[in-house]
Amino acid sequence: MDTKDTDIKQEPTAPGAEGNDGGFPQNNPAECGICFTLFDDIERRPRTLPCGHTFCTSCLIVLLETKNLTCPSCRVKHRTTTINKIPISYIVEEMVRHQQQMLRQQRQMQRHNKALASLIPSKNANTTEGLLPSNEDTTSSKEPGTPAGATFTTITPTLKNIIEEQKINLECGVADREVIKTLLDQYGTQMGQWTKEHRQQIDGLNNPTKQHKIVLDYLEEEDCRLNVYKKETQDGIEQMKEIIQDLQLVGNGEEALQVINQACHYIDENTDWKKKYQELFPDVKTVTTSKKIRDVTKKALMMVDDEAGATEQTNQLIDFTRPLMDKVQILVGGQAELVNDQIHFEELKQMKPDIRKKVEAGE
Repeated sequence: MDTKDTDIKQEPTAPGAEGNDGGFPQNNPAECGICFTLFDDIERRPRTLPCGHTFCTSCLIVLLETKNLTCPSCRVKHRTTTINKIPISYIVEEMVRHQQQMLRQQRQMQRHNKALASLIPSKNANTTEGLLPSNEDTTSSKEPGTPAGATFTTITPTLKNIIEEQKINLECGVADREVIKTLLDQYGTQMGQWTKEHRQQIDGLNNPTKQHKIVLDYLEEEDCRLNVYKKETQDGIEQMKEIIQDLQLVGNGEEALQVINQACHYIDENTDWKKKYQELFPDVKTVTTSKKIRDVTKKALMMVDDEAGATEQTNQLIDFTRPLMDKVQILVGGQAELVNDQIHFEELKQMKPDIRKKVEAGE
């Protein structure tokens, strides 16, 4: 009697052949149990036999050529005759993609660690071994009865190099935030002047316009966001300064690794923070609307005209990577009355610390 392609003919298994015994062990579910190659989405897509075991498409095609498809793992015979009758395991494919993503992240971290520890040869480039003192270096410094690898008190030259590099990176982060804090203060002062100007214009009008009230609400909201971000800026400065002090005061290798991990966290956080700052400020809608309303009101006061005119909002493309006050100048058409002569953010970063402090102080 003919059977369907998916019918299974159960063969007696040899003693001890239950599960995966007697066939091809498949310890890594992301690789084929026959060729031990990782699954992919082209020639080695994972396919699952009716018995539940998964192999790559290439190997199953070879097995089908024998016209006697037997599972290499459990030795169950299947009467499937074409590869298309064996379903693709999408769950395994998703797991492989996730594993490959994790491997890429791990390689990025390994490259980062290699860059930090490049001055000292390590025993294994893919691990942190070599960054830590050897057993001979730490045996004398451990207390009697301390488990191996539990603690160590020696700071290796590699750890010292990493500490110094992390300290420099954090100091650069502090310098970045201090410069940006100065620009935020200037932007806040500029908005204060605009707010004052709006109020003076409102007082000069017999009938305060609805547009002015809307813009004042915009400016108040922008000022609230600015204050929140200024607080985050100051908090970040204090946190990174604390880590710098911790890097200077580490007493043993275990503490050094903990502080280095904290330093890496704050360095990455500072990068995201700078990007967020560039995207948030200034608020295009607030600045452009404020500019339009103030210009219209000035003309209305000069002409003693009852009509302030309609304000049409325009969306302007802006390069968010430019310095804050440069973006403000672009949005208001280069006519903003800035509090101080502005210096580009990148120019401030390139100045020596003592000169930069004098410039920021207005000297």
